[in-house]
Amino acid sequence: MGHKNLKDDLFIHACALHNNIEAMFRKGIVCVVSDECFYYGNFDLGMTFLRQATDEDHLEAIYFLGMIYISRGPHQCHEGLQLLDAYFGWAVTDDGEYTGVGYSSKDLLRAVDVVH
Repeated sequence: MGHKNLKDDLFIHACALHNNIEAMFRKGIVCVVSDECFYYGNFDLGMTFLRQATDEDHLEAIYFLGMIYISRGPHQCHEGLQLLDAYFGWAVTDDGEYTGVGYSSKDLLRAVDVVH
């Protein structure tokens, strides 16, 4: 990592720690998707930053976090669908089916191999 990249990373990290929503999102993305962060065990830190940005209605963070939840299997898939529904207006019928995107929740779950 070059000197400039280290300075940039420290700046973004400091901004995230001071509740800058965009910095929380950026730091969260880096920690969640970076091999370096996986190696150092920062996935949970990344998820924390993404949740904080989501709590502040950062739309990209909401979408990214929802997709992460959906991809993590049945224990978090429904939480991801609910998060995306709450912010992006997927219609939810009385039987719990998500219809706003043209697919039912069962179709979405099949797509991520949760329901067979």
